[in-house]
Amino acid sequence: MQFDQGLRDYQVVGQKILLNWFTALHAEALALTGDYTPAFTAIEQAVAFNPLSPLYAPEVYRIKASILLRKSRTLEGVAATECEQHARKAIVLAVEQAKRMGLHLIEAQAQQLSSY
Repeated sequence: MQFDQGLRDYQVVGQKILLNWFTALHAEALALTGDYTPAFTAIEQAVAFNPLSPLYAPEVYRIKASILLRKSRTLEGVAATECEQHARKAIVLAVEQAKRMGLHLIEAQAQQLSSY
């Protein structure tokens, strides 16, 4: 709950940079505790915030794929293809960013994601 309040406070003061990253981390934490309904709400918010901090968009999609995969292993109703779709989107975005920015670290991260 403190994290929820922290995110709200962050937005109230007008901060937008890294909002997708912080919200995705919150979603991941919720999923790790098995609280999938708020985790899915949070990860969808994180995806909506991606245009504000596009550098973290690949990680947001990686976390979304991870949440979907975790849920598919514990509950029925999540297709493996949906998990793969978000993992692939994370890879594509990371590679595009690496090419645009010339950052080898992001390209290495993209290669790590390809193990999904």
